[in-house]
Amino acid sequence: MEAIRFLKKLINENGNSETLKEHLEILSAQLSKIESKVRDLETENAELKKHLDEQKDRAESFSSNQHHSSHCGHCGSALLKKIENSGSPAFSEAGIKDTTYQCSACGEKVAF
Repeated sequence: MEAIRFLKKLINENGNSETLKEHLEILSAQLSKIESKVRDLETENAELKKHLDEQKDRAESFSSNQHHSSHCGHCGSALLKKIENSGSPAFSEAGIKDTTYQCSACGEKVAF
């Protein structure tokens, strides 16, 4: 809409067809740049959406394949105490966190 108002103003101020032609060429060049930028942004957006979908799929796959035991993997004790949550190295982009537990029986740390 801004371009149309600009053209109307130019027509009113400059009836000269040569001047109008120059202004239209300038607008055309600006429009081409904008269209190119829109295409670039649409391509980037599609790539980011694809990456996000892949990360979501990885997170869902990871979550569905996790069959955590509530027992220490070292001694088999069920006396686990949660000590921290931290970002999963492999899935931090998807917001998945590892929870670290410490076994009260043997003192070993176990992360799920």
